[in-house]
Amino acid sequence: MLESAINYSLLHILRTEDSSQNVQKASWITTENMPRNRPPSHPGEILRELFMKPLGFNQTQLARHLGCTRAALNEIVNGKRGITPLMAYKLADAFKTTPELWMNLPMKFDLWRAGQKHRKIAALKAS
Repeated sequence: MLESAINYSLLHILRTEDSSQNVQKASWITTENMPRNRPPSHPGEILRELFMKPLGFNQTQLARHLGCTRAALNEIVNGKRGITPLMAYKLADAFKTTPELWMNLPMKFDLWRAGQKHRKIAALKAS
């Protein structure tokens, strides 16, 4: 399952009772020892698998709720578009999370990709 594939990130999904339905809350705990041998899940994949599917929302319904186009949401879900700060606030409101969660997910993904290409350089020494 996807959740086990992202254990490195310590993304915990907590279920809490809402007056009408189960609502997912997520808390993000960063970790320094993120494995370098496998890519983190794209934020769109996390949105789809851990938020949309369990709550039974399709892309059209969620896009309408968020006030964005289905095409824009589809690009996020399919990993072709990042999450903007404004979208982070919308997702946080919709899923009772924080905008920081939604901004940290792309950061972890981007840092992992950059880390695959990065070759360590020597630190500067005072002259």
